[in-house]
Order: sequence, then structure tokens, then C-alpha cells
Amino acid sequence: MESQTSQFLDLYRTGVRTASDVMKASLESAERMQNQQLQLIRSALEEQSKSVSQLAECRSMDDLLALQARLTGSQAQKLMDYWSGIWRVAGDNQMAAARLAASQVQAVSGSLRDSMHGSTGQAANHEKRPEPQRKSA
Repeated sequence: MESQTSQFLDLYRTGVRTASDVMKASLESAERMQNQQLQLIRSALEEQSKSVSQLAECRSMDDLLALQARLTGSQAQKLMDYWSGIWRVAGDNQMAAARLAASQVQAVSGSLRDSMHGSTGQAANHEKRPEPQRKSA
């Protein structure tokens, strides 16, 4: 009974440790995504101030159309970079979750294997004990 209690506690500790690791990975992922978004906002602010100064320098419709074409290309590129970064972070999160799940499965299977070997050994010990012989009167 003592070994079952300790095995249960080991499984519980492993589960809590894994939940903590998953939470940590999730929070780190959220931090990476927020940092990426913050960088994008800073970049957009810089781009906007450059665009305003370039717009002020336009003297003809041709200059304005050329500026618009440049800005559109730049914005499309930034948009693609942003979404590729989001998908990269999401993929990294899935990889981290898969690694955590695999380690959890290994830990639980190891605990169960140890539990089975322990209970098999206890059952074998019970079977080896000779039952007391009854003396007939």
C-alpha cells in the first residue's frame, strides 16, 4: 500500500511539473508574440513618419504615384513578414507542446512500468509464502 501511495504521488508530481512546463512554454510564446507585435508597431510608426515626409516632398502626380507604389510594396512585404513570424511562433509552440507531451508520456509510462514491476514482485512474494498447514485432529 505504501508503494502505491508513493507511486501516486510521483505521478501527481510529474503531472504538476508538466502542467507548469506547459504554462511556462505558453507564457514564453505569448511574450515572443507580443515582442514581435511591438516591433511591428515600432516599424509601422517609423514607416509612417518617413511616408509623411516623403509625401510632403511630392511635387507632381507622377511622384505621388511612384511613392504610393513603393509604400504599397513595402507594406505588403511587412504584412507577409508579420504573418510568417506568427506562423513560425505557432509552429514553435506546437513543437514545444509535442516535446512536453512526449516527456509526460515517457514519465507516466516509466512510472506505470515501475508500478507493474513492483506489484508483480509483491504478488510473487505473496505466492511464494507457504500457507500454514492445518493439522488434523
